[in-house]
Amino acid sequence: MDASRQGARNRNAGHGYERDVANFLASELSLDIVTSRALSGGTAIGADIATVLKRDDGGRPVSTVATVHGWSVECKASTGPHKITEWMRQSRLQSDSELYVVIAKNPRKLAAGSTVYLTGNALLWWLAKSPRDDARVRTIDIITWVDLLRADVVVADRD
Repeated sequence: MDASRQGARNRNAGHGYERDVANFLASELSLDIVTSRALSGGTAIGADIATVLKRDDGGRPVSTVATVHGWSVECKASTGPHKITEWMRQSRLQSDSELYVVIAKNPRKLAAGSTVYLTGNALLWWLAKSPRDDARVRTIDIITWVDLLRADVVVADRD
């Protein structure tokens, strides 16, 4: 297979994985979550996942935010070893805040079996609501991340 066909195959796999993650998060969080490619007509702009706030009568998104509960999400469907440093750098550059994650596909697993990478600073801010200087990458599974998102919303609603 030539390089251009392999590149197209990899892009298609990446787009499919982004859709799978968006569908998984939408189902688990009861939100209208889509890929940023779906909003832009196929061009990747910023974070990979967006939350639709409002749709018009035809069902087209008219108001969106490029986050899930305030977190910028980058999706990676690599079949090889996870390139954590490179991916975290890309996610940080595309995020408008300290709250960014990389959701990475694990071989032969569905989106529900993905790994979530985030900085220690973001995790500690999230859990303790106070910033710390910890740039080390932490790893959690996507189910735990979704559970923490749900818990954070419940706590935020009580404040």
